[in-house]
Amino acid sequence: MARLIHDTLKNGILDSRLIGADGRMHPIHQQLGTHTGRQSTKAPNVLGIARILRPLIVPELGYGIGEVDLSQIEVGIAAAIYGDETLLKMFNSGDVYAAMAQSFYAAELSDAERQMTSSAFKDARKDLRDSMKIYTLGIIYGMTAYGISLLLHTTEPEARKLLAQFMAMFPTLQKALFRMASFGGIAGHVATVTGLRRYRAHPGQPSNWERNWMTNHPVQGSAADMFKAAGNRLDRLYPALDARLIIPFHDAIVFEAPLDRMEVVANLTKEELCRAVQERFPQLNPQADINIERPDCWNKSGKADAWEQWVNDPMSFIVPRVTQTK
Repeated sequence: MARLIHDTLKNGILDSRLIGADGRMHPIHQQLGTHTGRQSTKAPNVLGIARILRPLIVPELGYGIGEVDLSQIEVGIAAAIYGDETLLKMFNSGDVYAAMAQSFYAAELSDAERQMTSSAFKDARKDLRDSMKIYTLGIIYGMTAYGISLLLHTTEPEARKLLAQFMAMFPTLQKALFRMASFGGIAGHVATVTGLRRYRAHPGQPSNWERNWMTNHPVQGSAADMFKAAGNRLDRLYPALDARLIIPFHDAIVFEAPLDRMEVVANLTKEELCRAVQERFPQLNPQADINIERPDCWNKSGKADAWEQWVNDPMSFIVPRVTQTK
């Protein structure tokens, strides 16, 4: 990891005992640390760091920190694995959630809004686009109508109705999810595109929880496979540019590079991330978002002042958390 701001250590926010002799954190990486096949970290859990705290991590003098994020990749992989051509077309349009919203809310939109590109619609109707994101992730991660109702601030019956309407746009996906859970229950396991299996603990009729992870693992696990392949390549390519991989973070690569090479390293990272996906799923047109606007620290979308904003107004960062299911 990059070095830490010293005032942070003095305030006890990050324990100085976790800092190595070189002034950097060196967390323990567990490559199969989650059920999905994604990696996890401990001592410290850097992958669990909140966006607010990321700006506390800064680069060496003369270097910058950048981030390249595979955009909406799990939705694209779900479309490819489960063979849903409608979802695949929406993913390849540029912004899958915006494309979904244009279809889902078509009757409520103006002619101009219906004709917009997905990228333009994302900016024009962020409210509708964000609703589609909740539905989509609810399907992939097995969120219930109750959980979705809390996020959308609506009733559970209404959320169930909207969820059914959403799934009606993707009948192929709906059938494929059912088949995956059914076959996984019989076979006793499901697998990623590279063959990484997750096994059931017990025979018999699958529980709802098991059906959720049996449809989720092929998607999230395959995304993790692609991401790790790209990370291994970048780890070999970075030294030639005097760059280093700070941490693979969910679907993003966080790197440190000389300030005069930030753009070169960012484009190389984007190229390798997209290449890793297309090698396994050539039908996908993956996109990756580059964030090198504020290289003076690790940040999300260039928001390097998140820490200061939180200190001045912590209540503005409180968001509802869905922890209860029915």
